[in-house]
Amino acid sequence: MSSNKLPTDENVSELLKISRVHNTDKCMTKWLRAVDRYRDESKYEKLFENIS
Repeated sequence: MSSNKLPTDENVSELLKISRVHNTDKCMTKWLRAVDRYRDESKYEKLFENIS
C-alpha cells in the first residue's frame, strides 16, 4: 500500500487482525457474557450501550 492511496477494506481488516491481543479479547468476551447473563437473569431490558 503506497502512502498516496486510501487503505482498502482488506488492508484495514488485516491491520485489525494483527493488532488484536488474545488475552484482551478473551477477557472482554467473558465480561460481555457476564453482562448478558445478568441482563437475562434480572430481566434487565435497557441496552448496555444506553446506560449512562
